[in-house]
Amino acid sequence: MLREQAALLDLTHDTVFVRDEQDVITYWNRGAQELYGWTRAEAIGSVAHVRMRTVFPAPFPEIMAELTRTGRWEGELVHTRRDGTPVVVASRWSLRRGAPGRVPAVLETNNDTIVAEVLPLVRPELRRHGIALRMTLAENLPAVLGDRIQLQQVLINLLVNAAEAMRDVPAERRRLVVAGARETIEDDDWAGITVEDGGVGLGDLEAERLFEPFYSTKPGGLGMGLSISRSIVESHGGRLWATANPDHGATFHLALPGVSSPPSGPSTVQA
Repeated sequence: MLREQAALLDLTHDTVFVRDEQDVITYWNRGAQELYGWTRAEAIGSVAHVRMRTVFPAPFPEIMAELTRTGRWEGELVHTRRDGTPVVVASRWSLRRGAPGRVPAVLETNNDTIVAEVLPLVRPELRRHGIALRMTLAENLPAVLGDRIQLQQVLINLLVNAAEAMRDVPAERRRLVVAGARETIEDDDWAGITVEDGGVGLGDLEAERLFEPFYSTKPGGLGMGLSISRSIVESHGGRLWATANPDHGATFHLALPGVSSPPSGPSTVQA
């Protein structure tokens, strides 16, 4: 049963809960309690998206129609925790269809990834330049140990740089692709994030020059953003580099070492 399957995830740091056809919570795992602040006893029996004051990326009936049609839905949601603070999550829904003697239920898995958190901060810049954004995050991204604010700064810098690189290119090339995947480096699990743009590209420039202090390809640029970003990433034991795309633009690669059993606390973040 779906509820028993969800119970197996109680040992993970994923936020998992089950809701019925009336959107009433029937299962609430430990990860959900840690992220949102409500205990299992408080959450079960309440209407999920009323309790968390969910902000949806599209009209709720459209989302439910897709879920009913395909059995799955993925997207970015804004929830409100018990203490009133907002949290942006990468959300995945899976539908268990009703059968004789069984009612429909939805398994919802949410992760408050750093990537999901920074996207609302850069969306105005993307809209200003008419840039389409596509984000894909693997379900098995490992948690990493690090300073959330510093890592957010790195991602914001990469996203803003990508937007500026596409400012003057044809509209059909203004597409930004952000992807996250589990990677294996030296037999260890790492969280890998790529930021791919369709901008002006690197040309004849050696990619490593982009990370030199005071080197900038932008008029009036200080040339410190990527240098500082690499320093932050390396202080977390990670790597940051760039490659030229085969056709247009460039891709920036961020890799951070994962932790198999992350301790709870502010130093543990989901990439």
